[in-house]
Amino acid sequence: MGAPAVVSGYSGMNANQVSVTSGNVGSDQVFELNRSSIITQSIYTPEEIGTTGLITSLSYFGNLGSATTVHYRIYMSTTDRETFGTTLGNAVWEYFGNQELLFDGDIEFLAGRNATTIQLDQPFFYDDTNGDNIIITIVKPILANPPTINPRQFFNTQVDGMRTYYAVGYGVDLSLISSQPASWALDEVPTIPSVVFEKMTDYGSLAGVVTKLVDASLFEGVTVSITPDGAGTFQTATATTDATGAYHIPALMPGNYLVTFTKDAYNTFETSITIVANEELTQDAVLDNSVAIVISGAVVNASGDGVEGVNLNLTGFSNYTTTTDATGDFVLEAFSEKEYTLAIDHPLYTAQSMSFTSEESDYTLDPIVLALAPHKPVDVVNKLGSTDWTLQRNDVGLGWLY
Repeated sequence: MGAPAVVSGYSGMNANQVSVTSGNVGSDQVFELNRSSIITQSIYTPEEIGTTGLITSLSYFGNLGSATTVHYRIYMSTTDRETFGTTLGNAVWEYFGNQELLFDGDIEFLAGRNATTIQLDQPFFYDDTNGDNIIITIVKPILANPPTINPRQFFNTQVDGMRTYYAVGYGVDLSLISSQPASWALDEVPTIPSVVFEKMTDYGSLAGVVTKLVDASLFEGVTVSITPDGAGTFQTATATTDATGAYHIPALMPGNYLVTFTKDAYNTFETSITIVANEELTQDAVLDNSVAIVISGAVVNASGDGVEGVNLNLTGFSNYTTTTDATGDFVLEAFSEKEYTLAIDHPLYTAQSMSFTSEESDYTLDPIVLALAPHKPVDVVNKLGSTDWTLQRNDVGLGWLY
């Protein structure tokens, strides 16, 4: 089957898909299935990309003689560059280590004329108000036995200027390099891959201001990290507060997240948030530079013997969780002169909780004495085997007597 006639778009797209380029020039680009390792980068313009949105998938179109599955990585970034150069001798790549890694996995290619749709591991936000171009980089880690497929054509769009940068590994794993490949490894490509973007436009956003507890001054350089909280969300994001203490994450998919504020020598603040479509959530934070201290201690039973495996959960100004060792000892990381609550739990003992203000420097708590939980089995005598044993309840705790 030959290539279809030139069209301005593709049929069968859903409401969120946008045809970026739709030429029908046949080429091994963009995936170069018969090569062992490749880097291919293409520049797309605002006129081609269209409106603002979170790009969640890419679709490429081709005609393949047989099916195969190959591992690729996909990176994206914005740029003001219009071309990679004018000749192979002066072409300059975009180092993919400086781009956002959006996909790292296997791509399944079907036989025949099909769209190959790649759901990105992370969405990419494009803001049309900036007028930036996008560079899409596709990297194939080295493959010992590349598939032999004929035909293996993907649709490309003819363009002016060197808007595709293409390098072949020739036995080198290009996914591991950090310096530009030599010019002899490059091939000239007069096209860019024809592609469809799927965009989400009903996203939300997050903004806020971080201040210091000591004087309420605006706090620059705080890292704000967003991670998924529960099923249904997968997006991650990071921002840094500016000189006014402000941060802004312009596009987040609706769902539940954890937002964490961190800065060296200051406490970490973490809270749960819910992002709603087409709304901006404000989440401020206050950080304090209290001195970090260590609180040590021990958990014992009524006879003073250490209890192993006790769970200790410290909450308050900062949070920390640990478990007692074989001798019942534990160490907690905290901050000086702050309010805390310590929860102590073990399945065989009655749970306890204690509240306190931490001291100015490292110190040791008094021993925490646990009482055996009253509902545990007591005074049980074994008569089934040749060896008698008795499980007794006494002031010492649980003891196995042989």
